[in-house]
Parts: sequence; C-alpha cells; structure tokens
Amino acid sequence: METIIAGRFDTWDQAERTTLALLNLTGLRKEDICTFYNGPPGQHASYPIGGDQDADPEANKAHNKSMAGSAIGAGLAGLAALPAGPAAAATGAVVGAYAGSLVGSLQGMIKSEQTGTPIRASGVILATRIMETFGAENSLIQTLERHGALDIEKTEGLWRNGEWVDFDPIIPPHLLHQNKSGNV
Repeated sequence: METIIAGRFDTWDQAERTTLALLNLTGLRKEDICTFYNGPPGQHASYPIGGDQDADPEANKAHNKSMAGSAIGAGLAGLAALPAGPAAAATGAVVGAYAGSLVGSLQGMIKSEQTGTPIRASGVILATRIMETFGAENSLIQTLERHGALDIEKTEGLWRNGEWVDFDPIIPPHLLHQNKSGNV
C-alpha cells in the first residue's frame, strides 16, 4: 500500500495543466501520476449488468418510492380537484402523480445528504503516488488547490505501472479539501 493524493477536476484540460505543474515538483515522476474519468454515482459499471445500484440500498428502493409518491400525489390532487368536475380531477391526478413520483424518487438522495457521508462526485481524477523520498505532500496539495481541484482526498492504495489499480468509485473518499460548488 502506498499513500495516494487525488484531486477531482471538471475538465481534462485542467487536469493536464495540473499534471505539468506537478511534474515540475522535485521528485515527482510521470509514473507517479494517473489521470482518469470517474462517472456519476450509480453509473460506474461495477457489475457485469452495469451500474452500482447494489452498493446503495436506497437505489433499489427508488422505484418503490416513486410509485408510492405517484399514488399519493394522484389521490390527493384528484380529490382536491373533484369539486371542479371529472376532467379537472383527472388532470389533477396526472399532475399529482408526476409531482409525487418526483418527490418519492428524490427521497433517497435527500436521505444520503442528511447522513453526511461524502459521496465521490463525477469528474476527472488526477491521482498521485507519494513516494517516501518525495516529502512534498503539502506542496502537492497546494498545487492541486491552486489549479482548481474541486475535491482533494488522501488514501492508501495499490499503485502499479503508473496507475491506481484498486480505485473504487463506490467507496466514500477521505477528503482533505472539498469545494462546495462541485457537481455530484
């Protein structure tokens, strides 16, 4: 296991400029830097049939929550519009079903935000292996910050042939720095 520090960027261009800046730091070599794209949560193709929904128990319940919200929304809106006539009740039921399904499906997302567990956002990841002889960890972190890294994390991992081979997009990152304006 080796110490890995990684920054997330919005664009490949930002990551490439940062790579050039990092190569100018004493002791860091090209084989100590790895750049790759991390997809949005739920779209990591972690399983043969795709996706990583099984890693998030709430993801499997989204359909049920959507259906329940749809039924509740349709019923309430339909009842509220019933005095105005059957056409208004039907229209109210459709609008209520749509709104209810939206609210129901978003429930899981709100719940995960309330737990405070950081999730790994999508973007271009620039990972660096920190060699014991390197000793410039603070300088590396400052360079990532200066070049616009949205999130900066530090972890222990396996590094082979210039790549972070045991990177797992589902495992929450150990953030050192997080820019609140980053996308998820």
